[in-house]
Amino acid sequence: MKLFISLLILLLAACASDRPPSGGLAESAPLQVIFSDPVPESVNVATKSIHLTFSHEISARQLVNSVHFHPAVGNYDIAVNGREAEIILHTPLERNRTYTLTLDKNLRDYLGRTFSAPYSLAFSSGPVMESGRINGAVLNENWSPGTNAVVLAFTDQRETGTGETSLLKREPDYLVQTDASGSFTFKHIKAGSYRIFAVNDRNHDLRYNYRSEETAQSRTEVVSSGQKASGDLVLRVTGMQRDSGTLVSCIPVTRGQIEISFSRPLLTSSFDPANVEIRHARTGAPVTVTAWYSKNRSMFERDFIFMTSELNPTEPYTINEKGKEKRAGITFFASGIAPSKEQLRVTLLPENLSDPAYLDRAWPSLGRAVILNFSHPVEKSALNRAVTLAETGSSGKIPLRFSLTTIDSRTFALKPESGFKSGLSFTVTVNTEAIGGTPAKPVTSTFRAAAKEDTGTITGSCSASGEYVIVEARTAVSASAYRTTAQRAKNGTFHYNIPELPPGSYIVSAFAPSGKIPPEPWQTWNPGSIVPYQPAEPFGLHPGAVMVRAQWTTSAIDIAIKQ
Repeated sequence: MKLFISLLILLLAACASDRPPSGGLAESAPLQVIFSDPVPESVNVATKSIHLTFSHEISARQLVNSVHFHPAVGNYDIAVNGREAEIILHTPLERNRTYTLTLDKNLRDYLGRTFSAPYSLAFSSGPVMESGRINGAVLNENWSPGTNAVVLAFTDQRETGTGETSLLKREPDYLVQTDASGSFTFKHIKAGSYRIFAVNDRNHDLRYNYRSEETAQSRTEVVSSGQKASGDLVLRVTGMQRDSGTLVSCIPVTRGQIEISFSRPLLTSSFDPANVEIRHARTGAPVTVTAWYSKNRSMFERDFIFMTSELNPTEPYTINEKGKEKRAGITFFASGIAPSKEQLRVTLLPENLSDPAYLDRAWPSLGRAVILNFSHPVEKSALNRAVTLAETGSSGKIPLRFSLTTIDSRTFALKPESGFKSGLSFTVTVNTEAIGGTPAKPVTSTFRAAAKEDTGTITGSCSASGEYVIVEARTAVSASAYRTTAQRAKNGTFHYNIPELPPGSYIVSAFAPSGKIPPEPWQTWNPGSIVPYQPAEPFGLHPGAVMVRAQWTTSAIDIAIKQ
């Protein structure tokens, strides 16, 4: 039933106008519900209205958009009088049902104060309350608490015999918001099995907007409720979902440039633009991609820039993943903005005079390398002529032969044929004029390659039910991540060792990749999907930051991966 809400204006002018309060609790006190009728966990409720008293005066406009019932109660009106609010139900409550009223924790009073924690009011129209509980936590992609998440629970329709329906077409049976620690609890829900996912509720409407909001799938296909809450359910928010594949958006930038986004991060150094097709929407003529690059220069990236032959702003185009042409692609019109002509700039990592230089920190999956970052795409053939590498010492510079690996069209990795030897000094020089830049002083970086004594080690164990475990140590201040595949002992415990890490703070996590084939350490974690429904690969996180010190082994960094 479509919900219709109207406001009843009580006590003309003084009570109904959105005016600031004339007094009350201290301005620093958060918003609270200090009284309700019915009281929490009431049974045999047959009321036609619900009364709430707030700690501060609220706006009727704010409250209207903050009220949610599960299950739905039909049409209702809302009346607000200062700190008092009444929800008047038009339809009698169903017998023997447990209802939950949820107020959006982002509800604000006149001074902008909000709830310090999510608020819900549960009551029953029968003699007993439902006693099912599910609790857990939501993490953001960077492992911080998912404080902005809404968690949705859908009954497993295979249990009810009603058949399977896409979760995108269903209303959730229950929803709950996370608190300041990212934790959540479903209380007083029916006993049974649920499919659960979390949403980064960007617009605070307590609903899932799949075209603009990221999701997190649970690690199991269904989650069972019980009288005791289980705290093992942890969900990690990743990218947006789309019912036509992992390609979720396309944004025109200029007449020859578009930005595309995927629902999950991809390993940039393995990304293949040939897996994406762009065509004229009417004629089907293919559009040539002349260059591409990672938008954020990340090792794992979901946003990429494609440079194409010039597109007509008045004509429609479609973009799709190769092999998924039967699904509807994304239709877009090109931007009318002409491409800018910016001066070529280059930065080198490690920076000049780094001592020691941690050569695998910028791009750990490539090993020891100098990373050349350009402001826009350059030709690799021209770059080979513009770059020199030398070993430097007391006897001067010794030129070295090297190879260049293309990460994307504006990012390259340089390695000497014999590798960067620990403790030695090197100089890399880029002559920007030779690659189309303006005449200027060459860009140079001289550095000493870190030796083993400049680094530290992390060791630990993992418990998991899978065949394989990949462990990741991610620096707390950047997107750099070091990985290894844990080794399984006879007793089933996995052990890992990540050596030669730059000193600093790390977030250490692990996941159990699916399948029977031994995984590559740099394969991406599968976050699951909603359509088709697929749970995320099991993962675990070591609590707290892990400090690495030079010449030191940080041990017992253990991780539990629960299914």
